[in-house]
Amino acid sequence: MWLVLPIFALELLDVAVSAQRAKSLPNVICQTHETIIPVDPINHGYYPFYVELHRCVGSASTISPKVQHCVAQRYEEINVEVYSRAENFRRATVNMKNHTSCAPECVASPSDCDLAVQDWDENVCACRCRYPDGPPKELACKEGFRWNNHICACECNQAPKHCPIRMTWSKDICGCKCDSSVVNDCTQMKLGIDVDCQCVDVKAFRRHKEDLKVAVDSASTESLEIAKESSDDDSFTAPLSPEVRVTNI
Repeated sequence: MWLVLPIFALELLDVAVSAQRAKSLPNVICQTHETIIPVDPINHGYYPFYVELHRCVGSASTISPKVQHCVAQRYEEINVEVYSRAENFRRATVNMKNHTSCAPECVASPSDCDLAVQDWDENVCACRCRYPDGPPKELACKEGFRWNNHICACECNQAPKHCPIRMTWSKDICGCKCDSSVVNDCTQMKLGIDVDCQCVDVKAFRRHKEDLKVAVDSASTESLEIAKESSDDDSFTAPLSPEVRVTNI
């Protein structure tokens, strides 16, 4: 007990001292500020490597920078005198921008909205769902999907299920689909994909199908000739129809 109290007291004292050391700083409002800028940010091929120029930085009042960010409305172009390291420090000039006026701007834009179901609201810098209570009949969700007014779209109403090998669950179709690696492999080999997500030679399949059609047409013609010659023979049995032969094949 005598050991616990002093330790607890020291912890309280440390918290109090830390609070006294804490410094309250104001929020930086969106405006031009002197900022250290690299002259050649990729190769650093010029000296000086860094210079001070004005840049638009800061926030728009209490609005989150995720919603509005500070951008330059106007700027001036300045030719900065530098020395090229690649040319034995030969004198050169680099054109750089110096911000002169700033303003807050929405991070999102109308192009981010699905204009079929959303409207752009400039006041809140966001897309507003036109149908918060559900879509109209022409946009009704298909079976297995439900309306989500937060994303203003139909979403899968099922929990992910275990898919067969070579397949993965897709919330977009609310079912199993061929794994992307399988699709890439078949595409690289210039092959198609069957319902079991196996690579197939589509051209070979079409050739085989055409060969079957030729064989069936030939057999059909031959059968008609035999049937004509044997039309008066009661013991004659007609051959199988082409459709049956194809099915059996």
